[in-house]
Amino acid sequence: MSESVVFCPHCGGRFVGPEALLSDEAVVILCGLCRQASKVADLSVEPDREAPEEAPTVGPRVVVGHEQPGASRTLARVLRAGGYDPVLVGTGDLVLQACDPALPAGVHAVLLDVAIPGVLAFEVVQQLKDHPATQDVPIVLLASVFEKTRYKRQPNQLYGANAYLELHHVPDRLLPLLAALEGGEEFSDVHRQSPSERAAAAPFRTRVQVSSEEGRRIYARRLLSDIALYHGQEIDQGIRSDDPLQHVQGAVEEARTAYLAAAPGPTAARTFDEELASFRDRLAERRRARGQSH
Repeated sequence: MSESVVFCPHCGGRFVGPEALLSDEAVVILCGLCRQASKVADLSVEPDREAPEEAPTVGPRVVVGHEQPGASRTLARVLRAGGYDPVLVGTGDLVLQACDPALPAGVHAVLLDVAIPGVLAFEVVQQLKDHPATQDVPIVLLASVFEKTRYKRQPNQLYGANAYLELHHVPDRLLPLLAALEGGEEFSDVHRQSPSERAAAAPFRTRVQVSSEEGRRIYARRLLSDIALYHGQEIDQGIRSDDPLQHVQGAVEEARTAYLAAAPGPTAARTFDEELASFRDRLAERRRARGQSH
């Protein structure tokens, strides 16, 4: 895989990454030196003459796969505070590229939004776990929708990932979780947030904007992806009957109700149904592609 070198427009810091990643203008990169966020389109291909030619190593490399820039920035800020070097990408395809074993810098861990577009998050997990060079890399699934009272139980299917974390617990639980995974220890998620921790989690409470068609599709996809996380065993049962969503109709209707309340309009229901059909087909295709009968 070919690589490119670009430089931070704020401080001249040097960033080396996959050419495909650095040619995607939608990707946002956080500089390891000045911590300023820049769109790929704003990065320089030539260093500032007064800037250092080499940027020092920040820490272990963590790939963050999330399509929402605000969430990515907050994740990166927490990781840098813990001494990690985050690499931000916005699709499942780019997560796989950023984890390519051919790259000179190895991957220390992967944080993966359950609803990331492109290659399904669950298929990203499977491909990384199937490759000898990345099978031991810890993967944390990030629950995609923050609704404090929505779920009262833990996910019953992580699809091969090592752990999961709800977004509102990123500021206070992400670093302890990574430390536990690195040490092969059990991680307790029994924790009550303090007022300061709730304040730090505020960026994750921002709703997806549903004023546009694309925003409505993103919100529908996030609601459905959370169903796949929290009801994975039921979905596996449905796949054996050729309908992945057969046993989660109650959860689907709950998601539909939440979606229509947030995104009213004459075409909203049709958009949800289209995303629902696509999600059902992709879950079924995931199993067919792997030659599994269950």
